[in-house]
Amino acid sequence: MNHLTPMVEPVGRQYGRYDEALMFDQVTDEQDWITFSGLIRVVKVHWRTILTVTGVIAALAMLVASLLTPLYTATALVMVDEQQAHVLDNHADPSVLSDIPSDPSSIASQVQVLQSQALAGQIVDKLKLKEDPEFNGSQTDPITWLTDAIGNVADSIVSLFSPSQPQAAEISPTDRMRQHVINTVLRRLDVQSVGLSTVIQVTFKSSSPTKSAQIANTFASTFVNDQSKAKTDASEGASKWLATRVSQLAHQTSAADAAVLQYKMEHGLVDTSTGTPLTDQQLSDLTSQLVTAEGNLAEAEAKNAHVLQLIASGHSADVTEVIDSPLITQLRGQESQLIQQRADLSSRYGPLHPKMQDVNAQLSELKGKISEEVNRIAGTVSNDVSVASARVSALKSDMAKLSSTTNVQNEVRVKLGELQANATAAHALYQAYLDRYMQTQQSANFDIPAVHIASAATVPLSPSFPKKILIIGASIPAGLLFGLLVALVLDRMCNGFRSVNELEVASGLPVLATVPEVAAEGTSLRDVSMEVVARPHSQFSESIRGLEIGLFPHDEPSSGSKIVLVTSALPGEGKTTIAVNLARRLALAGHKTVIVDADLRRPRVANALGVRQPKRLITDCLAKRCTVEDALVPDPCSPLMALVAAPATDPARIVGSQGMAQLAEKLRQEADYIIFDSAPVLAVHDAKVLAKVCDGVFIVVRWQSTPREAVLMTIKSLRSLGVQLLGSALARANADQYQYYAYGYTGAPALASYYER
Repeated sequence: MNHLTPMVEPVGRQYGRYDEALMFDQVTDEQDWITFSGLIRVVKVHWRTILTVTGVIAALAMLVASLLTPLYTATALVMVDEQQAHVLDNHADPSVLSDIPSDPSSIASQVQVLQSQALAGQIVDKLKLKEDPEFNGSQTDPITWLTDAIGNVADSIVSLFSPSQPQAAEISPTDRMRQHVINTVLRRLDVQSVGLSTVIQVTFKSSSPTKSAQIANTFASTFVNDQSKAKTDASEGASKWLATRVSQLAHQTSAADAAVLQYKMEHGLVDTSTGTPLTDQQLSDLTSQLVTAEGNLAEAEAKNAHVLQLIASGHSADVTEVIDSPLITQLRGQESQLIQQRADLSSRYGPLHPKMQDVNAQLSELKGKISEEVNRIAGTVSNDVSVASARVSALKSDMAKLSSTTNVQNEVRVKLGELQANATAAHALYQAYLDRYMQTQQSANFDIPAVHIASAATVPLSPSFPKKILIIGASIPAGLLFGLLVALVLDRMCNGFRSVNELEVASGLPVLATVPEVAAEGTSLRDVSMEVVARPHSQFSESIRGLEIGLFPHDEPSSGSKIVLVTSALPGEGKTTIAVNLARRLALAGHKTVIVDADLRRPRVANALGVRQPKRLITDCLAKRCTVEDALVPDPCSPLMALVAAPATDPARIVGSQGMAQLAEKLRQEADYIIFDSAPVLAVHDAKVLAKVCDGVFIVVRWQSTPREAVLMTIKSLRSLGVQLLGSALARANADQYQYYAYGYTGAPALASYYER
């Protein structure tokens, strides 16, 4: 593809020098960013790589899917009950083990139990899975075998670099096989809770649909049975322990009661039916009696004093006891009658009348009796005081004796209190254990499991693994993505130049042309060198024309550089092809042009021109064995003249000889343009020597292949000699890929279809 570079001095040439490190960093920074257009370019350039990687990954996915052993998945559901039926009317749960909580953390704990080694070991033993080839490792698919082999190798490598550990006890082959089967079963098992519910999903994968359902159901049932058995065993164990403990406590209670009774008998301690000490009860009764007796004494003394006072004052009739006495009442009635009778007699008789005297005598006698009765009553009241006083004294004496006894018993009862407290505590503990024992006995018959199988696993009808369509379908986008990644890596790993801008920024030289690769089948150096002659309108020929315009911008050869040295950093970059085609292009344009093969180590100009066994070589001319005119060889296909060469024994001496400089001056006078094809700069120093006899140096850089460091080192070494650098060219560019780096993915198709095919 053609690239015409306008003759504008780049920054590096305007200021004479160019900082190679800075240039390289600029290009690197520009390439660090991946844009959308950059991705499109990578896809356009590396689409074959992307499709190849995608095809390989899809093929591998199909192969793996076909080699994998089909697995069937069966699922059983285990539910943890949130509500439990209580047959016994108990406010508290009498169970020894409480029901499994249904909060998320508890459900997660049960999930871990379902995935435990112990439970898996029960399943392995119950179903005899050690004898099953699917689990004991005697029958595996190639993928599994390869995966296990890689894992074993990785474990071995890790063990080599890991610190030495104490050697574990030797494990028997049987136990080792059992552990291997358990690990295999656990890898096939998947247990997880279902959302926020109390349902646990138990899933198992097996190559047999019947076996997958059987193992899943066995896991679920074994887990449920273990939970129920654990609760039953705990209840039975607790009942036995409680029975033993109740029996022990019964003996302890009896012993405590016996100690209390024995102590009471030894110290004569008697209690009432209410548990109060008898002495305390007696003392209380005596206290009450003393209070009553003292009250009676006070009352009797007051009454006696009152009676004595009334009698002394002559008012004995006012004494209450006198008034209340029936005898006094009777006597006073008789007295009243006698007084009435005397009054009647006194009206008829005188005082001396016998009847009057008789009545008076009766009255006197009657008053004597009344006085006698009053005195007796007064004596009775006084006697009551004496009796009451004696009663009080007796009670006080009894209380004093009983208080002394009580004080002694109170001291003794301190120890009794301790014995009674021990007996009470023994009774309370015995009763508590007895109640718990009875509850445990009753609840053992009504325990309902906290977990149960909500849904048993059914035999699956189709395999769940591998999902071939999904694997193959996923492999295509995965392959495309991985292919794009590979393409990006390949694109970023390129250390060469892929666009004019990259090379110009890095080198500071104008890029005069981008020369495409001629990749026809069976193409030789001679065929490629015929491009400007055989196909003058091709993309390659147009790029050579752009190079011609860039090197020789004026029509008159005398106004520009006449001798141009074409070189490269490394061999195989296309400098000879470009030099020959450029020389032929100049010759066909009517300019007298000579191409000189100055690579005396690996000369190729003769081969490119199709010249066989030339009679004279450049070494003959330099050795004065012939003239320049005799050494010039005509090009069979164009007006071009050439000085061809053969490998020399001492090329460095010949190139740097005075004869080479004289030859250049001779050709300058005879031809319009002279093109020197020299050896690579970094291989030998021939090009540096030849550059001194030329008007300028033109550097050929192979597209995408020549390392950036090599190009920058070549430019630096030539500049250090003060050589004029005319520019550079990107050679052997991939015409289909270069366009995306140069013109983008939108304008490239139009340019690609413009040139002659």
